[in-house]
This record gives sequence, C-alpha cells and structure tokens, in this order.
Amino acid sequence: MGWSLYDILPFDFRTLAISTADPELPMYLCVPAYAPAGPEDAAVAIRNARPLAERLGVKLVVSPLMHRYLGRGQRHDLQARLDDIHQAIQHRYVVAFRGGYGSIELAEALLQMPVPSDHKPVLFGYSD
Repeated sequence: MGWSLYDILPFDFRTLAISTADPELPMYLCVPAYAPAGPEDAAVAIRNARPLAERLGVKLVVSPLMHRYLGRGQRHDLQARLDDIHQAIQHRYVVAFRGGYGSIELAEALLQMPVPSDHKPVLFGYSD
C-alpha cells in the first residue's frame, strides 16, 4: 500500500476550513525534484492528491512531468522543473509530487519569480 497525504501533512486537511476556494484557480500537482518512476508511481500521487483538491473545492491539474517517467531516483533537467514551478505558481494551490534534494536547485529561481498579482499560491509539500 502506498503513502497517503493523511500520512505526510502536519494537519488533517479534512477539517480545513477554506472559504476562499476559487474554481478558476485550481490545484497543480508539480514535480520539483525526483520524477515518477513509472505509471504506478504517478497514479498513486494523483490518487492521493485528489481528496485534497476535492476538499478545497477545486480541480486538480496534473503537471505534464507526471507522465514523463524516469528511473527511480532520477530528476528531470533543471529547466523543465523551473518551467513546471513557474506553471505551478499560476494556480491557487500547489502540491509537490515528491520532496528531495533536487528541490533545492529551484529555491533561488523560485524566490525571483514574480508572484501572480491576483493571488498568492498556497504550497503543500513535504521533505524527508
């Protein structure tokens, strides 16, 4: 059995009260570090992110990188991940597929990216 968002979030999002959900600004499942190793890996992540999107009352948008599989422990190139993060912050909610060392490579660029003027993204993520 795979992990669940219930296992990794420091709070129970099922009781989270969100009054500012905007269906025009959906949740984005991004790939900032390690890529999915295969279709099963991606399917588990999507299945586990869906309840959070439903609780928030928004649509789940899945990064195209979720369907570009690499071997276990492999990362997409830096530019692809930067483009993915840039796309992600255009959404109201951002969920990281997986934490990992590769995420640190994005930190400086992320700090330089302009925040959308109509919203500030809420980032959900975790790290080992």
